[in-house]
Amino acid sequence: MQYKHRLDLNDLIIPNPYSTFFARIPASTDIHNYTRREDSIIAIDKSIPPDRQHVLVAILDGSYTLLPFDRYRQLARQGRDISTWGVVTAVITQL
Repeated sequence: MQYKHRLDLNDLIIPNPYSTFFARIPASTDIHNYTRREDSIIAIDKSIPPDRQHVLVAILDGSYTLLPFDRYRQLARQGRDISTWGVVTAVITQL
């Protein structure tokens, strides 16, 4: 099997290197129905404006949490102390 281009994870996961961060998430963290294993790593891009299809890293009542965009909007409408920290762009999991 021959490939024309070498696969570079930096190009796939980090389109905006100056605004992309990584975080390890504990096994107890739910990522909106995405399958993952213990101690997954998420890529977070702070330069992407949140949209309906995104999973967000939000600060809710002073703690970081992962929320789908619609749930974030629901909590904001309820007057909860919530803000967006970034958009999850990838989940890295070892098999």
